[in-house]
Amino acid sequence: MSELFLEIVNRSIAASWIVIAVLILRFCLKKAPKWVNVLLWGIVAVRLIFPFSIESALSLIPSAETVSPSIMMETAPSVQTGVPALDQVINPVIDHSLSPAPGASANPLQIWISVMAAVWLAGAAALLLYSAISYWRLRRRVREAVILRDNIYQSENAGSPFVLGIIQPKIYLPYSVDSGALAYVIAHEQAHIRRGDHWWKPLAFLLLTVHWFNPLLWLGYILLCRDIELACDERVIREMGNEQRADYTHALVSCSVSRRSIAACPLAFGEVGIKERVKSVMNYKKPAFWIVLASVVVCAVAAVCFLTDPKTERSSPSVGDNVSGLGPAQTEKWFDYLENPEEMNWDGRLEIALPEYPGVTFRWYPEKMEAVTENEITPLYTGMPIWNTYFCDLTGDGLPELCSTITFGSGIIDSRVIVYDYANGASYTLEDRGKYDYSLRLDESDGSLCVVQRAYNSGDIAAVGELFFSDSGLHLQVIKTNFETHKFTSVTIRNYGEDTLHITIGSDETALSTGDETTLTYAAFEVRTIRLSSFGELSYTVAYD
Repeated sequence: MSELFLEIVNRSIAASWIVIAVLILRFCLKKAPKWVNVLLWGIVAVRLIFPFSIESALSLIPSAETVSPSIMMETAPSVQTGVPALDQVINPVIDHSLSPAPGASANPLQIWISVMAAVWLAGAAALLLYSAISYWRLRRRVREAVILRDNIYQSENAGSPFVLGIIQPKIYLPYSVDSGALAYVIAHEQAHIRRGDHWWKPLAFLLLTVHWFNPLLWLGYILLCRDIELACDERVIREMGNEQRADYTHALVSCSVSRRSIAACPLAFGEVGIKERVKSVMNYKKPAFWIVLASVVVCAVAAVCFLTDPKTERSSPSVGDNVSGLGPAQTEKWFDYLENPEEMNWDGRLEIALPEYPGVTFRWYPEKMEAVTENEITPLYTGMPIWNTYFCDLTGDGLPELCSTITFGSGIIDSRVIVYDYANGASYTLEDRGKYDYSLRLDESDGSLCVVQRAYNSGDIAAVGELFFSDSGLHLQVIKTNFETHKFTSVTIRNYGEDTLHITIGSDETALSTGDETTLTYAAFEVRTIRLSSFGELSYTVAYD
């Protein structure tokens, strides 16, 4: 539920930028046809509905993912709005208020986001219930309506003319509508149906229900309702003369009602913005062709700019390449208790100073990592415990990052990799809670830093690879896949063929005659050519005589 809520939040934030853009464009396109405004609001709806988006250099969305799903597990939580000034204001507050305390078993954000997700769900359910009850009560009020003709009904309980229904919409009129205004009222409601407004307005209300926590979307919905009515008015009066327009506005005023709530379904003749609509009708001038064309172009450009995500720099490292562009010799081991956990002093501490960070001493306790200077002690990250730490420049800025394996969580306890960029005060985590455990190892053969991905709470190795950055996040570049632990240490091979089988592993070679078998034993990370395919088949270097 928390992951779904964060996805909704990210979509809502992206849509908020479009709402701001639409507000600006509505002001700039005052002379454009009113349906253009409705079309602009449609861009907001598309952004909210579709779960995916392509990248474009023309995108004006500052950030495709403002709140990362991993924020619940981060030791230094932050958001990426895409606006540095906002990040500088928001992130220190988040870090100060919601960072986990040293030695804590749970991140405060896990609790807060779970609570917010529950509140969001309750609010959405309440709005859905409200709209369902409102619709049922309205249908009940007009159930004894009398048919006038076709899909037009009259009811003494109808306070104002309106359209009700989605599949088979019906027009309901009060008996109080005088004969002079009746034709205009019916024409307006029929225009709503021809435009499909009885579909679009409930859809907009449904999206508002999902994103009820966003005040900009409430504003957008209110303005959409006004723009729908203005566009409908414009469609009806575009061929009328001045005298007919005056009669139309008289009908508007006479049928207007005071509405204190936001309606999900009804499309009433005099429902919203009467003064604005009267002014628009009386001042209507058919827009020039170039204005219509320019408006369509603006809508198309807005769609391209706001329905796409900003381009991100992606690295495409080759298997076996050092992703950071640094040699493996630049990976420095500080300590590693994973191989021999019994050696860890649970009450002790370790310190190290690096020439790249003069005046700074990094201090390790089993439960936390700190940076100590002459004036202050800065908490970097926590764990339960921190099993190992290496120094390696993964970001390519010439300064090493702290790379550690930590155990973290409450209830579901997992192992993950954390990389702390001390030079920039940023923290990155590689984790997949409940599915995989991750740990760091140093490949002694070439000095490279390796990541081992294991099935959660199991010793089975799923993949081995290297760390790299992409999309401002930490990722695993797989170089070996689908290993099993016992395959590293003990591999039994049998020759079922008719010829001698030669098995080559590194510099070692084993020859098997037909029907013979052998057991090969190697330490982890020393077996380079033995690997399992996705079908569980063992592959190795062979030659037949």
